[in-house]
Amino acid sequence: MMVIPVSLCKSAAKKIVEELSTVLTNKYNLYSSFKHDFIKLKNDMSAISAVLLDAEKKQENNHLVEDWLMKLRDALHDAEDLLDDINVEFLRQKVEAELKIVTWVRNFCILSDMDDRIKKIIVRINEVANMISSLHLRELDQYQVNASNRQRVMNSISYMRCCREVVGREEDEKKVIERLLEKSDSFVVVPIVGIGGLGKTALVNLIFDDDRIKDGFDLRIWVDVSDDWSIERIWEKKVVRGFDRSSDKNVSGVDFFSCLNDYVRGKKFLLVLDDVWNCNRVEWLDMKKMLLGNCAKGSRIVATTRYKSTASIMGENKNENSLYQLGALVDGDCRYLFEKWAFAEGERVQHPNLVKIGQEIVMKCGGVPLAIRSVGGLLSGTKEESYWMSVKNSDTWSMSHLPEKEDGSTYLRALDLSNIGLTHFPNSIGNMKHLRYLNLNGNNELRILPDSICSLHFLQTLKLSGCRRISTFPKNFSHLVSLRYLVITSPNILEKQLGTLTSLRSLTIECRNLVSLTEVIQNLTSLRTLRIHNCAKLNSLPSSLKNCTALENLEVVNCPMIESLDVCMQGLSSLRSLTIKGLSKLRTLPIKPECYASSLQYLFVIDCICLMILPDCVRTLSSLMRLHIRYCPNLFDLPCGFGQLTSLQVLQIDGCPVLSTRCRRIVGEDWEKIAHVHEIYVDNVRI
Repeated sequence: MMVIPVSLCKSAAKKIVEELSTVLTNKYNLYSSFKHDFIKLKNDMSAISAVLLDAEKKQENNHLVEDWLMKLRDALHDAEDLLDDINVEFLRQKVEAELKIVTWVRNFCILSDMDDRIKKIIVRINEVANMISSLHLRELDQYQVNASNRQRVMNSISYMRCCREVVGREEDEKKVIERLLEKSDSFVVVPIVGIGGLGKTALVNLIFDDDRIKDGFDLRIWVDVSDDWSIERIWEKKVVRGFDRSSDKNVSGVDFFSCLNDYVRGKKFLLVLDDVWNCNRVEWLDMKKMLLGNCAKGSRIVATTRYKSTASIMGENKNENSLYQLGALVDGDCRYLFEKWAFAEGERVQHPNLVKIGQEIVMKCGGVPLAIRSVGGLLSGTKEESYWMSVKNSDTWSMSHLPEKEDGSTYLRALDLSNIGLTHFPNSIGNMKHLRYLNLNGNNELRILPDSICSLHFLQTLKLSGCRRISTFPKNFSHLVSLRYLVITSPNILEKQLGTLTSLRSLTIECRNLVSLTEVIQNLTSLRTLRIHNCAKLNSLPSSLKNCTALENLEVVNCPMIESLDVCMQGLSSLRSLTIKGLSKLRTLPIKPECYASSLQYLFVIDCICLMILPDCVRTLSSLMRLHIRYCPNLFDLPCGFGQLTSLQVLQIDGCPVLSTRCRRIVGEDWEKIAHVHEIYVDNVRI
């Protein structure tokens, strides 16, 4: 007997209900005639979802229930594809509306086909729902099914997360705490959104136990919610931590729920709802009203969730900025976290080859701390280079870079055609309307991308590294409205076309004939990561880089014509990691204080053979934690203000003969400037 994984059915059912809500509220009203059918479909889906736990228990002993689950699974898969197609059509209509394109005949044909598919799906789901009573399936109390085990696990997880060191979330912690302590009521509810594994719970643990929060609230309550949304269950069973500043007593159980109004009356409280999967809007509004009706001014609620739809319900409608989107870790934090898990103290300097391999592995983890810790822990048990290489080359880790909107669907969302010698890419790629991830790396004979690729309105990641013969993009490249990550290697890049991709978050460019980046950069205001590699003719970075106010990670590697970074570095107020490598004409880092963002935490200066000056204004880098200076033989000393870098934790100097001598422990002329640094490595030896 085949056991159907009910968790996938639950996930698919939840997604379908969310997508139906989007369809019903979409401004293009393409399917307004189906409004009542969609509402009935939502009701059927809710009825089906309610009995899935019972079906899961019965399927092993009842082949009729097993058949029912198989029919449900197939219907849900087809419904997911249909809703994806509907969303693709919405995106296409949006693009055409913005470009003032009218295609009435095509729209009529597409809508006619959609109408037929919608009718069939509605009938199939309804048939499945109508079988519930005949199979005697009933709604189970999920809490009763596994309450004791899950509560024990959830409590353990919460406390373990409290104890784990959190890396790279200092700025996020600061911003959320500022919202929570703000005197106005702009952020009564702060939903924190991000994909699984980003560290939402870990971040909120930091905030929950911060002294400013302890002093700022009379009462702090922590609740693990998961997929079990119910006011009664939340308060009766799931209060993990509750602290009253005046009495330090625990809060839990039925007594708490029955006297909740009295308990919070007149008090300023912070409530954390951790890992909210779904949220009943009516119950949420009732709960919020009950909690906030009698409390003191300044009370706050923080909710962590993977789903923007849930966050939208819980957030403040009057303030769209109340939602806090947690992003991936920047590269420097990723490397630090990986090395902390993969190497014991002192091992890193003994295995320089593994360090390099590890950096490539980290790139595949997509900035997700859980993935980085997992692979780091896996590799910590062996220092065999062949094993590390096998992990680096594994397709599994490539797939971990899948975009954030995926939730486990078994349908094709990713296509990896890297290094297979493609010379021609078929037009049929445009038929893969659900595609999110396309990897064409290493196909150095590929010359043209088909126009049909511009129909992939869901495409979020496009990798073209090593595709050196591609000299132009399709005419409608700007139609890739969802594109977030682009990696491209080409002798010629059409700057104007790249500049239209305003949704880009990460851009990696390798272009030997690129002379200017002005038109590429000036409109890419959403960029978080910019990597400029091997651009042999690029002689400067544009002043328009200052428009990239969200930029957190900047790498300029092997661009030998660049002589100065002064202009481009101004205004990058969010910059956290800067890598400068292979700039053979660079003689000094920027000499103006305004070029140095106080947010910068990681600075890597490598292979800059003419670099002679590290200016005194680097002392303004108040957040700098790691500084690596490698193979800069003409850099002779450190600036006088170096001792003011009080946040600096790690300093590494390699291949700088004179500077290495001056930094010798105690006797070196620059020793007093660096003595405060916790970890100092000179020529791979800790001193």
